[in-house]
Amino acid sequence: MGGCVFLMERLMWEHTRTCPKGQQKASPKGPHSGSGHGTPRPPRKGKTMDPKQQKAEALDNSRPLYMWRLSDFPEAKAAVDQVFDEVVSAGLVKQRYRSKWRDLTRAIVLDLYAAYKTDPTMYLGYSRNPDNYKVDSVYGAWFLSGTILVKLIDHLHSNGYIEHHAGFHSEGKSRVSRMRATGKLMNVVEAQHKVTVPMVRHNPGEQVIILRDADKNDIEYEDTPEVVRMRENLHRINKGLEKHAILLFIKDEELARLQARLNRKIDFADKRLRRVFNNGSWTQGGRFYGGWWQNVPREYRRHIRINGKDVVECDCHQHAVRHEQAPDAGRRRVPPAGVFQQQDLQGLRQTDAPDHGQLGGPE
Repeated sequence: MGGCVFLMERLMWEHTRTCPKGQQKASPKGPHSGSGHGTPRPPRKGKTMDPKQQKAEALDNSRPLYMWRLSDFPEAKAAVDQVFDEVVSAGLVKQRYRSKWRDLTRAIVLDLYAAYKTDPTMYLGYSRNPDNYKVDSVYGAWFLSGTILVKLIDHLHSNGYIEHHAGFHSEGKSRVSRMRATGKLMNVVEAQHKVTVPMVRHNPGEQVIILRDADKNDIEYEDTPEVVRMRENLHRINKGLEKHAILLFIKDEELARLQARLNRKIDFADKRLRRVFNNGSWTQGGRFYGGWWQNVPREYRRHIRINGKDVVECDCHQHAVRHEQAPDAGRRRVPPAGVFQQQDLQGLRQTDAPDHGQLGGPE
């Protein structure tokens, strides 16, 4: 299957081959998570698209800048250091904030690289308003400074590392600024320092327990022993997922049709899961979201491979209710057919079920 996806640097054998000594069990992971706004729409037949509209639609092929990129590999560290040393030489970095500048450089350079490897035409959107970046938030990054971020991106632009477009209006909507990697940056990362996609992973400091209000907005919360337990469990799951190549084995032509159907590029290295609770309550929701496979239509699931091996989707009929009716592991019995009846559910509260979480689809 010469046209199969991920037959180059994303295969797990390369992860093993490129691991530093003593780190064969590390978790180098590819790009975030984050889906884009979709590929540009083709112009209507018989009509010439206005240049401004054409540019706006090209810029709409974007996703938000993802700040949680990390790599433990010396190749990636060397690439980031080369860019960061130029920032220091430009006199932009004050010693007091050196660690913030360094961590922001790492996050931006690695995300630009990850986006390029997903789709070379994809842009990363970001706000140039420093007030839009919260540091004292349960969801924020300690190194995130809106002021430093804007200065750093301006430096990358002036030195030819990124293509940049200021915020703009399109179809009556305001759009944030956009950027994407240039050949100069890709030359530093790939050609000079031999960075590969499996070397880039998610920063474990990212928040994976999300609490939302009735309007689906993320809201602040304080940790409890139960929240800490859920977060630790999910970090354990994500760490395990990072160690494996979860791929879709289809030909390039079929992949192109699938991505056109989804109106976005699939990021096959997006394997991070998170839990989302609703209506400001820890008893509502709690489903698992994330992972590229959750957004793939059902008929493609049979083409999923984990480390090159086939997978089987087990659908246990009426499993939850059967589990509730047979709590004693020492004398399990299978309830009769048709157990999933309305009368059987009376008196069964959400809190009666054990907290195994639910595997959810797209939000």
